[in-house]
Amino acid sequence: CQTSSSTRDCSIIASAVSPISIFKTLPVMVAAGLLHFTLFLNLEMIAFWADNVWSILVMNRMVTNLLGGGLVPLAFFPNQLQAILEYLPFMRLVAFPIHCLLGQVGLNEWLKGMGLTLLWAGIFALTANWLWRQGLRTYSGVGI
Repeated sequence: CQTSSSTRDCSIIASAVSPISIFKTLPVMVAAGLLHFTLFLNLEMIAFWADNVWSILVMNRMVTNLLGGGLVPLAFFPNQLQAILEYLPFMRLVAFPIHCLLGQVGLNEWLKGMGLTLLWAGIFALTANWLWRQGLRTYSGVGI
């Protein structure tokens, strides 16, 4: 925020961020962290059956950044795809926390977003629990 043209941009961002938006963003970030953990936990569980999981994790990061609004703003996607992405977990990891911080999310939208974030985290947690139990049945460790 040094040059005169970017000073205007910084003042717009600074005016959008308020104590209320920060207060709304903190639980969103905690829920997004939980969602991120449970999503990656499921992908890590694939290691029970596969030797290399790293490529799947990299692919998931790319998909999450693309469909979550990290690489391309969600407004650039077609309306039909935006409607679908609204209910998928990806935007809850990237775009939703940013919109909350910038004060662009009303109370009803915030409640819906938090509910969907926690719902996806719960689904992924239950799936991880099932994968863990299945993986322990088939796992055999061999050491030197």
